[in-house]
Parts: sequence; structure tokens; C-alpha cells
Amino acid sequence: MMNFDHIDWLMLGLSLSILEMLLPGIFMIWIGIAALLTSLVVYFGAGLYVQIGAFVIFSIIATLLGKKIYDKLDVKNYINQRSVDLIGEEATLLFDVENGKSRVKLFDSQWSVKTSEKLKKGDKVKVVSVNGNILHVTAI
Repeated sequence: MMNFDHIDWLMLGLSLSILEMLLPGIFMIWIGIAALLTSLVVYFGAGLYVQIGAFVIFSIIATLLGKKIYDKLDVKNYINQRSVDLIGEEATLLFDVENGKSRVKLFDSQWSVKTSEKLKKGDKVKVVSVNGNILHVTAI
């Protein structure tokens, strides 16, 4: 019967950790940590079945712990959605509102805006939501 050495588990753990850095997905790191912990168990002479059991248990615990940690982080999942970051920003209308539409300049770009309010050029507005590339604003 084949038996893994603690170095094998150590190399697996390090490989998975490096792979996580190259291809981030926030999952392989937890399995890598489980493999590293399993290498400690194997170092003290565990047999193959104990190794496999320890790896499974460590993987489950590490993954659940990782999920708990990740859930506590305030991570924005708005990749390539720059407009979502504009919610809460204040701007000045560039044109009078006609048919509920106008434009504002925020940072280095002009954005189309919608509002149900009758506003004039120069009025201050605040972005309250985003639908595609159209900002929904209210008067300040």
C-alpha cells in the first residue's frame, strides 16, 4: 500500500497556495492549508487512512473557516462595474432635465442621469442607484 510522506503533503499544500496566488479564486488556499496541516499529522507517523481522514476533516474545517472569514470582509463584487462605485456621489447637472433625463460630470466622465424631479442646469444631485450606464439621481 502506498504511503505519503509529510514532504508530499507539504509540497501539495505549497503548490495549492502558489496556484491560488496565480489563479485567485479564494478556494485553493483553504485546501492548501488543509494539506499543510495534514503534513504535520503525517510527520508524527500517521498511516494512509489517517492521512486521508485528516485531510478531509482539515479541508472541511478550513473551507468553512475561510467562508466565514470571507463573509466578514467588505468585498465588493463589482468587477468591471465602475458605475456602482458612483452611488452616493454628488454632482452638478450639465443640462436642464427634459423628459426625466439629463447629464452630469463625475470625475473624468459624463454620465446620463434619470430623475423624476424637475431640475435645472447647475442643480446639485446625488446618485442613488445605477441601471446599466444610467445613474438615477435626486436633488440635494
